[in-house]
Amino acid sequence: MCRVKARFLSANIFHCRVKYCNTARLSAKLKIAKSDRIYLKEIAKTERQQLILLDDLGLQFMNSQNRLVFLEIIVDRPEIGYVIITSQLSVSPW
Repeated sequence: MCRVKARFLSANIFHCRVKYCNTARLSAKLKIAKSDRIYLKEIAKTERQQLILLDDLGLQFMNSQNRLVFLEIIVDRPEIGYVIITSQLSVSPW
């Protein structure tokens, strides 16, 4: 599903603010943010959204640092809002 369609559909279904994130790009962005010391600011931007759409999870290898970042984003979501995770991988490798 393309980015525009995903954002449009999720915004209309849930009637809320939506942030679309390709997991590979989000991972790279947060890695740069850590080195630039704006990591907490970037995480706060993500937390302000009512719905986070994490796309293409698992297509690229995630090292332990990346896994911890995504865990940090996902763990607090039930208190803040919603998260939708999509992947093109079959369920068996999970």
